[in-house]
Amino acid sequence: MQTVAHGRRFPVTADTKVGSVTDLQAVQVARQLVADRGLAVSMDDIAEASGIARRTLFRHVQSRDALLADALNLALDQYETQLVELGKVELPLHQWLPAAVRIAHIANLQAGRGVWELAAAREGQLSEELMRVNMRRAEIRQRTTRELANTAWRISTGDAAAPSDVVDAFALCLSTFATQSMTADFTTNIDALVATTALMLEMFLTQ
Repeated sequence: MQTVAHGRRFPVTADTKVGSVTDLQAVQVARQLVADRGLAVSMDDIAEASGIARRTLFRHVQSRDALLADALNLALDQYETQLVELGKVELPLHQWLPAAVRIAHIANLQAGRGVWELAAAREGQLSEELMRVNMRRAEIRQRTTRELANTAWRISTGDAAAPSDVVDAFALCLSTFATQSMTADFTTNIDALVATTALMLEMFLTQ
């Protein structure tokens, strides 16, 4: 069996375990570290967490940023998969919207600190590898936000395409920055955050 992370294939076998030297293990460990600590994660951090010697690790990856790029692409794959599925669900708005909002906020939290640091990066702050990932992140974010807004608008009005202000409202309410700020700065729990976000979006959709 193989796992795919944005074009790269990593072998997964029954005896793959912590401490084994595989590309997949390095990417999975890096993905969790980047989610928890952000883009400042070092090869020493990854080597220590994975149980792979630093020298051995460098024989399996091109560079730190190449490994972080694979880790971030894996996070984006998981984020996109969760949100794309929402467009396939047909429920009344009062049921669909809170469920969609919950999945979106949880997907943001699971993507973690690395993704919002990527989104906050200014021109010239990222390496070429990370800049390509950031371009992909922006494309996924725009597309999935538009699909969510269109689904909500279709459920609410029967029309296929949501107006631009509805898309903007979804973009604001379901951004990784909104999720991080509310859960970290305001220590809002996920249930309260979902309820508030869903109420705001429902009022916007039905006004």
